[in-house]
Amino acid sequence: MSLSNRKFPSGIDEALVMLGLPMSEIARRVGLSIEVWEEDGLGTARGCWIPIQDGMFVLLRELDHAREHLGATGPVVWVDSDDAIAVGFDDLLHTTLDALSLSLEDVNTIPDDKEAWLAEIKAYAAVKR
Repeated sequence: MSLSNRKFPSGIDEALVMLGLPMSEIARRVGLSIEVWEEDGLGTARGCWIPIQDGMFVLLRELDHAREHLGATGPVVWVDSDDAIAVGFDDLLHTTLDALSLSLEDVNTIPDDKEAWLAEIKAYAAVKR
């Protein structure tokens, strides 16, 4: 599924977690087709859409700039704000990890306060609608 041909239905994407494995390793394990493109000012990016359940998709996006200069260990998992609100953090995370055949040990960065993360998404979504 082409990155350029798909958008999140709500129009609001939110970072769920950062994975601890490089995109190339995740793609190799799961057999993903990765797209590569250039992002202005950030260099090479890699990513793909992953179907997780019942019409829900997540976007994996890895930036070379973030790996080289900001200590990123792998791609960030981006989710639709409506999915985050409907499903909640933990269910969305576990469904995503299951779809990628990964475990919690493969996650590098998780929000400290999941309830605050969800409350921010709800507030932002309410303002944007």
